[in-house]
Amino acid sequence: KIDTDLSKTTKIYPLPHMYVIKDLVPDLSLFFEQYRSIQPWLQKNEKLTLGEKQMFQSADERARIDGPYECILCACCSSSCPSYWWNADKYLGPAVL
Repeated sequence: KIDTDLSKTTKIYPLPHMYVIKDLVPDLSLFFEQYRSIQPWLQKNEKLTLGEKQMFQSADERARIDGPYECILCACCSSSCPSYWWNADKYLGPAVL
């Protein structure tokens, strides 16, 4: 429940179980490395050179990424997952799955 009493002091903490670089900034390098490892983007079978021509996306291709596309990669789900806390080097975490 969100406390609406604005007269009280509010405490803000960094993401739990993440290394802190500075202040509230977490080190998300492992998080993004794991995310990149599954290649969560549409891949074409044909060889394309970026910038050579426009790459169109079909409605079917767009439908395949509807769920994952909505993730904003904030790492809140991974930082609150006990399995990720203890096995971050082996378990990819909920954001990647």
